[in-house]
Formats: sequence, structure tokens, C-alpha cells
Amino acid sequence: MPRHSAVLTILVALAVAGCGSTGKPSSSATTGTSAGTPTRVTSAAAPPAGATTARFIAAADSICRALRSQQQPLNARAQALTQETASARAQLQALLQQSVVYARAADAKLQALPRPPGETAAIEKLLAGYDHEATEVSSFADILTKQEPEKQRSVLGSLERSTATDRALAKSLGLKVCAASSE
Repeated sequence: MPRHSAVLTILVALAVAGCGSTGKPSSSATTGTSAGTPTRVTSAAAPPAGATTARFIAAADSICRALRSQQQPLNARAQALTQETASARAQLQALLQQSVVYARAADAKLQALPRPPGETAAIEKLLAGYDHEATEVSSFADILTKQEPEKQRSVLGSLERSTATDRALAKSLGLKVCAASSE
């Protein structure tokens, strides 16, 4: 896979996935934002009064829209990295790490949304999928500067499959922005 294509695949995949990642309370909950570390909220046993599917969809798609707007400048900067140099790999690594920070902040917001009755299991599955995607992007960023093309291709393939699965699940929940592809 050409280097430029790999760059776009990773950044677009994270943005397209909709709302990034979900960190479980026991895993990497220390990713911060400029406003501080996001607080993770676990889902309640019973949904709060007024939690409807329409409200969840509107709120989640708004979060996804905001995430995409944050990641657009990162995508543009990644597209500008056309040479295969150590400096370009280091720059891409930093862009990917920033993308994960944005995604995890969006995740904290998704975690805080009230779950509509009957949709809790599907939403939790989607959020777990977003967690997996962010972990894969972090893994790719970690191996990017080590010039391990086989590992990079493996992570990219796994990320593409995860993203497709999560996009389909988001679509089945009625999410439009979170399920849309910007390709």
C-alpha cells in the first residue's frame, strides 16, 4: 500500500467511524484535552426519563459532526505529507496521536449521553468498537516510525474492518453523521 494512501486511510477511518473511541474505565482513561481530562461516565442500569432514540441520534450526530470538524485540519496536514522521510513519519505520528485525543474526548461525550430504552446493548457495542478503532490507530502511530510495513498493513486492514463494522452498526441505530463515509 502506498504511503500516502495509508495516511489517508488511517485519518479518514477514524473520522468516518463517527465518534472515535470508547475507553473503558480500566483502560487509558488518562488521555486529556486542552480543557483537561475527559470524565468517563458509565451507562446507568435504567435509562433516565426522556431518553429517546431521536434525542440520542441528534446528540450523537452532533458530537460526530464536531469531531469531524476537529479532524479536518489533521486530514489536510496528512495529505500534505507526500514524501517517505523520517520527518514525515514523525509528523504523521503526531497527527494520529492528536486525532486519537479528539476521538477520545468525543467518546467521553458519547458515554455521557442517556441511552434510549431498547438500544443500550447496540450502543455499548458501537462504543466498544470505537474503543477498538482508537486502539488500532494508536498502535499504527506507535509502529509508524519503526518502518514495519507488514505490521502497518495488518493494523490498517484490521482498522478498515472495524470501521466498516462500526459504520454499519451506527447506521442501523439511525445515526447519519456517525455512519457516513467522507471518502
